[in-house]
Amino acid sequence: MKIFRPSLTDIYNQIRVSQAAPDLTDIGSRIQSLETQVEHLRALNRALVEYLADHVNLSPQAFLDQLSKEHPKQDAEHTLHCPSCGTLIASDAKACYSCGMKVGTDTYILG
Repeated sequence: MKIFRPSLTDIYNQIRVSQAAPDLTDIGSRIQSLETQVEHLRALNRALVEYLADHVNLSPQAFLDQLSKEHPKQDAEHTLHCPSCGTLIASDAKACYSCGMKVGTDTYILG
């Protein structure tokens, strides 16, 4: 009968996996929380578009068409990457909308 004796590499890998498990669970719950927030923002955005469209007597689609004509999407030259998290943000942003870091400084304004 052969007795299994794990190598130091096997033991090290088992320890690393057991240490990483809580982080993976935390990442999963954070992703789920972000997905919930995105859905909430979609609903708010839809309601806002409907409200504003009604305010100017347009259909929501006509309102969005008019809005896109008056405010075309910014191209890449008007954007930059956050130095902290790498998220693409507007070049005139005061802070990253993703991580809250003030652009050009190391001071966080959120949390």
